[in-house]
Amino acid sequence: MKDEKWATDIPTIDFTPTEVVSLSYDLKFDLLERLIGLAHKPHNSCEDAWYSCPKSPEGCNNDAFEDGLCNCGADDHNNLVDQIAEELRKLLE
Repeated sequence: MKDEKWATDIPTIDFTPTEVVSLSYDLKFDLLERLIGLAHKPHNSCEDAWYSCPKSPEGCNNDAFEDGLCNCGADDHNNLVDQIAEELRKLLE
């Protein structure tokens, strides 16, 4: 599935390390934001909502799981992505 948000104005990503250093400040952050968007994982959704994550758009019909608590690992994964991104932002400044 193609993410339409990033489908336009995509620069060629054939940068050597030296060229990356010389990229504009805004382009570096734009590339980082695109990477974050691609790395974020959605909550699991299944046709039968019994098996969906409670944080998925349709929710979960299984009463064994507390509403609003992720059981698919997406929250942990996305938190890690955000932590790594924050460290990269510090390096880019």
